[in-house]
Amino acid sequence: MGNIRARSPEEKEVKRKEIIKVVRRLMRRKNLEDISWNQIAKEAGMAKSTMYVYWKTREDIFLGLFEDSYYRFLNILEKRIAAEVTTPVDLAEIYCAELVKDPLLLPLLEQLHPLIERHSNLQTLFDFKMRTYERIGGFVEIISKALSFSQQQAYQFLTFLFSQTLGLYQMTNIPEGLAELIRDTPASVFKLDFLQSLKEHMIIFARGLEVSRQLV
Repeated sequence: MGNIRARSPEEKEVKRKEIIKVVRRLMRRKNLEDISWNQIAKEAGMAKSTMYVYWKTREDIFLGLFEDSYYRFLNILEKRIAAEVTTPVDLAEIYCAELVKDPLLLPLLEQLHPLIERHSNLQTLFDFKMRTYERIGGFVEIISKALSFSQQQAYQFLTFLFSQTLGLYQMTNIPEGLAELIRDTPASVFKLDFLQSLKEHMIIFARGLEVSRQLV
């Protein structure tokens, strides 16, 4: 990547995206929490001090990577929902199929609140929150149209979906060794199938919203 510093806003944005790509490569070999600022700089072929021109903290880079992965996911999801979804079952199938295509999305989501946001630069985090609020507005409109939800119901569904995706992933992503130990014991009830459980929860909640709409 080199140590020549970008000067224009456009050049800086290119460098920022290149650094995000570096972290994406590193995450294929390491856990997120094990990736250091020094390792990112070395992999990028950049001085540690130069990195600060583009990102304020290591977690800011992780946040940029999450934003990149999450927005790509939303872009694909929106197209498929608009073209294919007429029932909660359709939505659940498409959402779960697309969710696991990027192997970094769920690990990033798992660390978003406890690590990434907690240690990100405040202005960077604020800007991310504002962009995400604006970005999600379009997604809400597409869900509203596909499932005949009100805007409020679509936001409720999206909030539920985000919390269930994170919660169920954390519950089901248990260490491989532990999964083997509990396989033939009563404790195996705690080993849930992540995608199947998520589909079931999505369908139940969406149908509940449909019923509540009919009662109004």
